[in-house]
Order: sequence, then C-alpha cells, then structure tokens
Amino acid sequence: MLAIIEWLKKIESQAADLYRSAAAHFAAEPSFSRFLGNLADEEEWHRQLVSSVLSGAGEHRDEEALVLLDQTTLENISRLLTRAGEKLARNEMTRREMLETIAAAEFSEWNDLFLYALHVLKARGVRFQAAVAEIERHKEQIAEFFASEPQGERYLELLRALPSAADKRILVIEENPSLALFLSTILAPIGEVELAENGMEGLARVENGSFDVILSDTNMPAMEIYEFYQRVVGMMPEMKDRFIFFTGTIQHEGREEPIEEATWLSKPALITQIRQAVCDIANRDRILH
Repeated sequence: MLAIIEWLKKIESQAADLYRSAAAHFAAEPSFSRFLGNLADEEEWHRQLVSSVLSGAGEHRDEEALVLLDQTTLENISRLLTRAGEKLARNEMTRREMLETIAAAEFSEWNDLFLYALHVLKARGVRFQAAVAEIERHKEQIAEFFASEPQGERYLELLRALPSAADKRILVIEENPSLALFLSTILAPIGEVELAENGMEGLARVENGSFDVILSDTNMPAMEIYEFYQRVVGMMPEMKDRFIFFTGTIQHEGREEPIEEATWLSKPALITQIRQAVCDIANRDRILH
C-alpha cells in the first residue's frame, strides 16, 4: 500500500508543478491560464489530502494492496509529465500538446488509485465522499473545457479510451469494503454496478434481476463459491460462462468439476486486467448451454 501512496504523492506534486508552470506559460490566454491554475490548486489539494490521511492511518499504512501497480502505465504517466515540463522549460509547449498531456494523464489509472488509497487508509464517510465528488468534478471540469475547444473532439477521444459496454449490469460480490468500493468505481464507466457482501446477498440480487457479469471473491462468507455458482446457473443457464472469480489463490483442490467456464483473476490484479475481463464478458453474446 505504501508504494501506491508514495507514487501518488509524487505524481500529484509533479502535476501541480507542471500545471502551475503551464498557467504562467500561457498567461497571454487568460481562460486557458485560469483553467491550468485551477488544476494546479486541485492537484496540490489531492497531495495534501493523501499525506494527511496517511499520517493518521496507523496500521492501515502497511495494509496489503489488492490491486497491482502497473509499472509501465505509472512510468508512462510520470514520463508524460516530465516531458511536458521539459518542453515548458524550453518554451516549446503548444496549447494542443498541453491539452493532449492533460487528457492522457488525468484519464489514466491515476485518479482510480487515488480514491482506492484514500478508502484503504480509512478516509471514510463524509470526507471520502467529498473526495469522490471532487475527483468527478475535476474530470468534468477537464471534459467541459475540452468540449469548449474548437477541436475539442480530438481530446475527448482520449477520455473515451476505456472499454465500453453500455447498458450492461455488473454484480460485484466482495466483503472487503475498500476493494468493493474501488471495484465499483473502476467499473462504473462500463455499466451499472451492484454490490453484495456475500453469496447469500449475491444470490438475492440475482433472483431479483439479471446481470451480464458476476465478479466475485472466492472467499465468500455465508455461501461457498461452488454452491453459489451452481445455484445461479441452475436458475439462469446462460450465466454459466459469465463469472469472474477474483482470488488470492487459483486452485480447485478436491473438486471433480472445477469451474472451467469461469474467468479467474488473481489478487492483486491490474486495473486494466479487471476492466478488460469484465468488458469482454459483458459484450459476449448470451448462449444457452
């Protein structure tokens, strides 16, 4: 968990410095300069929030992360900001390049990790909800500014790079509240997400409505996963290959019939892996087995 926090503190500080320098660089364009200045202030607030929550986190600072840091993605974000800073220093940065930098960085995994880290470190209740609202407002502000640009569509295309499965429904069964909320956050762009804490609650959700994907932890209280799987498929045979099991150990000891039709992801997993697995199944045609 500390690796995620340290990376977040570094990247928030780097982004704040970049946006502040860019605001000065584009001072001759007042609306653009104000936009960049606002982004700088918001990134500095994000950095301070992470730091303050970490200082009061106690034992949670050493909690094992349930998602992996995609080093390639994170290095790409840092490299993107570094190169932009170097171009600003050489007075070579164009407006178009600055907007492309913002789009590529801000709509990566960065803000998802920010919210996940806050929740794990117990920034719960009103404080966490305020942070969620702030991140959404932060993204909306960027999208609105892009939309107002003469060639704004090209930048908005970068914002739409996430896998899409419009009008799909996803059931997430996870008793860890940090991971459940995080999964809900990263899957929201793909479809409507419902949460359940255990197999019994998950079964009740299935009985009351259909889902395109069921993403479940394998260590479920109240009902063992094989029983849960069999009961769901017994009611809805078309769900047979629409399960994703999220587990610390992928194994089927003592099972004559392992759930081969399901997709298995190991904990911790990359955000991109989780999203892509859910999207692939959500977009799959339903076939009666």
